[in-house]
Amino acid sequence: MGMLIRLTGKAQRGIGSIRQDVNISIPEGARVEIKGTQELELIPTLVDNEATRQHAMAEIAKKQRKIGGIVPLITDVSDILTQTACKFAAKALAEGKFAIAIKAKEYAGLLGTEIQPERRFGTELSDYAKFYGTTGILHSDENLVKYGFSENEIAEIRRRLDCLERDAFILTLGTQKNAALALEKVVERINQPGVLEETRRALPNGSNSFLRPLPGKARLYPETDVYPIVIDKKTYAKLKKLDLDGEKAKLAKLLSHDLAGKIIRSPYLQLFYEYHKKANPVTVATTLTDTVVALRRKGVQLSEELMRAVLVLYGEGKISQYAIPEVLKLALTYPSASLEEKVKEKGLTILLNDELKKVVRQNEFNLGKIMSQYRLRVEAEDVKKLIERLKN
Repeated sequence: MGMLIRLTGKAQRGIGSIRQDVNISIPEGARVEIKGTQELELIPTLVDNEATRQHAMAEIAKKQRKIGGIVPLITDVSDILTQTACKFAAKALAEGKFAIAIKAKEYAGLLGTEIQPERRFGTELSDYAKFYGTTGILHSDENLVKYGFSENEIAEIRRRLDCLERDAFILTLGTQKNAALALEKVVERINQPGVLEETRRALPNGSNSFLRPLPGKARLYPETDVYPIVIDKKTYAKLKKLDLDGEKAKLAKLLSHDLAGKIIRSPYLQLFYEYHKKANPVTVATTLTDTVVALRRKGVQLSEELMRAVLVLYGEGKISQYAIPEVLKLALTYPSASLEEKVKEKGLTILLNDELKKVVRQNEFNLGKIMSQYRLRVEAEDVKKLIERLKN
């Protein structure tokens, strides 16, 4: 179906055109829906990280059940921070907001437990506080000094909350109503150990964060954002003309059967059609399939815009087919407008006319020698033809 849609030439491509929702659960966890996955290649990482999170939350839950629930005894600690060097806390208090805190009995060390890359149990709880109208939470498992809080302020908060060494505290800033509600919800979440059914947001590094509680059965309703599209007989007749096998056979006349199969499955099929008449179609297809995949495996991610900029240079005869992978890497570093300049600066422009004749003569018409030294700057076929012409 995807290939047929691409054959229409009207399919939107690129990051954001598809957003995949992923449902994940593990035996000791619960079903979680992760929304907004834009890069399909990220799904395996997303699944691994969510399985890791659910396992970590299940392990934390075992300790929580031994400790028991915590009491939502909310305490105003604004007066302790009136002279604080912490900029965001001072700003909030100057705006008339409050600093309120709760004691988490026997939770020292638990809040700092890592549950996903770059995320801890405390980060998870912070998401709940944000959902209910604050900027998140701070907790005593963090290095609060790095935010500008003094050791004396931290010690005074602990004294105010009657925290022992094994106890932790959680603090938030906000209006009295929002801050109190946020901490109540944080306590509510703490007192529900384990993994909850939730809707979560995909993050760029493959982790995820809390978005909202998972909707129940009442959420099952027809799509209302997009009206139904009536497909009449005229439209259907056009759709039937899309011939996947015929298109592949047509491409196989330009390319090998194997390469035709690759490019017709490629998300860059329309890019191939755009440039295959402006340059060697085999090289264009190979670049958009094998070369792009090889670079991606090395961690090099290319946008369609950058690939287009490189294909323009190749189509205009300014670079050789052998230089394309190197120029694609260059395109990542420099904007398209200055790419040609950088290609010249790095000595990747193709050798033509007198320059090429000079190289051929200097290397005594030896094709192997020329290709070993100038492979990125010449086309083998052009060199062969020139050698034959000069010899005659």
